This record gives sequence, C-alpha cells and structure tokens, in this order.
Amino acid sequence: MNELFLFVRPPRPLWPFNGPSSAFWPPLAFASMAAMLRENVADLRVEILDAPVLEMGWRTLESELRRRQPDFVGIGEEAVSCVEGLRLASLARQCGARVVAGGCFFGHVAAEALRTGLIDVVVHGEGEVTIVELTETLRGGTDELHRVKGISFLRDGEVVTTEPRPPMHDLDALPFPAYDLLPVERYGARSRNHPHLAAVELGRGCVGSCDFCILWRQMGRFVDGKVRPYLRTKSAERLLEEVKWLVRVHGRRHLGWVDPCFNAHPGIPAGLAELLLRDGLRVGQSAWLRTDAIMRDAASGALAACVRSGLNEVYLGIERADEESLEGLHKTAGLDHARQALQVLRREFPKVVVIGSFIYGLPGDTPRTMRTIHRLSSELRLDQAFYI
Repeated sequence: MNELFLFVRPPRPLWPFNGPSSAFWPPLAFASMAAMLRENVADLRVEILDAPVLEMGWRTLESELRRRQPDFVGIGEEAVSCVEGLRLASLARQCGARVVAGGCFFGHVAAEALRTGLIDVVVHGEGEVTIVELTETLRGGTDELHRVKGISFLRDGEVVTTEPRPPMHDLDALPFPAYDLLPVERYGARSRNHPHLAAVELGRGCVGSCDFCILWRQMGRFVDGKVRPYLRTKSAERLLEEVKWLVRVHGRRHLGWVDPCFNAHPGIPAGLAELLLRDGLRVGQSAWLRTDAIMRDAASGALAACVRSGLNEVYLGIERADEESLEGLHKTAGLDHARQALQVLRREFPKVVVIGSFIYGLPGDTPRTMRTIHRLSSELRLDQAFYI
C-alpha cells in the first residue's frame, strides 16, 4: 500500500524568547512516534514537516500537502497554537487525509476537538504505542477503533473514549527518535544559548501535580480512576548511547532536556554525567530543575557532576511572588527553595545561566500582584526571566 503518515507542525507566531534561530526546538514527540511507526508498520512511509523552522508559511504548507498527498496527518499542539492546529486539520481534510490529533492540548479537549468536524481521532497521553495500533486499525477501516486503547473518536455523532492506555514503563525500549526526518541543521543554527540544538528526554512524568501544568497529567497514569503523577527515566547507559548518537551522527552540540523536572531522580542525571565525563564527551545542556532539589544535589555532588559534563543553562519554575498563590496551585517548591537555589547556583556555579519562569493572569490577579511578581524577578538577579 505504501501510504504516507505525515506529522506536521504548522506555521505560528514567533515567541522571541531566544530569537528566531532557537525559538523552536525539534518536535521530539513526532520524531519518537515516527520511529515507532517505521519500526512496526509495514508498507508505510513516514515524514515530518516542521513549518516554523523551515520558515514555511500557510500557502507553501498547503502546496506541500497537495504535493505529498498524505493518507494520515498527525497534529500535536499546545493551547497557544490550537488555532493553527485546527487550520492545519482543515487543510489536511481538504487534501483527503485522515487527521489524528494529540499532545498537550487536543488530548485533553477531545470532545470539543472532535465536534469541530476536522479531526478523526484524538490520542490521549503518550502516543508511541497508540499510534502504531491506531494506524494499523485505520488502514483496515474504522469498525475496530473501539479496540484501540487511549483514543477518542465519533461514532453516530457521539464521542467514544476507549480504555486508557498505561504509559510506557521501560523507556529504554523506545527506538532512537527519527532525527533523520528533521532538518536538524536548522535547530539552534545561529543561537547563542542553544547552538546545534537537540531535544532529548531523560525520562517522563513528574513528582508534582501543580494545577497550572498539563505535563504530569499527559505523562501520568490512572489510579482508581484518576490521573496521578508517574515518574520514569531511561537508564544512564541508554542515555549515553543516545547522546553519542546525537553528537556523532547528527552533529548536535547542545542537549535541550525536555523533562519537566530533570533532577527529580538525582541518580540518573549524575550517572549520565559521570559516563559522559568518563568518555571525554562534554556537551552543552539546558534543563528544568526543581528548586527544592538543588540544595540536595549540590550537597551530594550530583549537580557539580552535571555542570562538569556540560550543563550550562537551567530553568527554574518560580511562578509567583507569594506563598499563598503557590499553595493554591499545589506547587510544593516555595519561595525559600527558589532563593536558596539561586544562592547555591550563584556561589558554586556562577557560569551557569539561570532563567526563571513566572505566571501572570491567575484569577484574582491585579496590576499590583503582577508588579510584585516583576519586582521579585528583578530581586532574584536572574540572567533571564519570562512571564506566561
């Protein structure tokens, strides 16, 4: 049959946090699912089209869709780009493709997404196993969709949601992401912070359950009918092989760890760092760190090992300027943790770039509370701050 499954990241406005050359990280989820499809589904071509990094607009994207004539189009968007995702779905439908949507937005608003009439199937949670089963099922028709775990679809005008699919436990079993399907030379090509960037995951999930974050839900597991945080990691040995492959095969020089809490399991980052140092491989790294674990990792030497192996940029989720707001968001890392973490980083690792994130616009926010957040970000002497 040799059908085509095309994953697409559509055009979108630029978020100029780091500039055009590093605003878009490689779409790791697409690359991971593409690798699973290539490995497990016969007679299927798999491609990825990353419009933003290719500086491709809507007219060119439409021409590409008509030229390639995909049988399936995969879409994964965040809330801020959901409109672009639906516009892409409309174009894909016009080209005769079946549309599969997932990720951190569509997977959590399945009924609304399906009732637009633009999306055929919504995938919930992690997609690697589901996308293989779903593609094989769709190729045989839609009568057996109810047998595929972790999806939603319409049947006779009603939303059908199947049994949740358990998240993968053994992440070492995943194939290396299909980086050969991406224009790798464009990611971080002219970036100061992320030169020659690769997106890579240490593991999945989180130990927290902050109200504002979708990632722990996206990567969580169902316990007694409710989603709970579920942290898993790859082994240090598997990570070493993946890093070597990214550096030596794909010429990457900076690892952008996509984990929501890189240092939640201190033994894995430190273990990887020691292996990198043993093999003489020092590569730049950016990672989100939990502020309430930085003191622990500094005392144990784990943080120092990571810095020696190349960790040179860290992101801290500080979020708010008052403990009451943090408690209301169920964020367990407080302001004291943030201040202590900053002290340790400035004193012991002064060359590490420290970036803080803050949240504006919660219910009850006023110009005064927003000014308080801005003052805190200045007082902490961060290298950079961004406000969501």
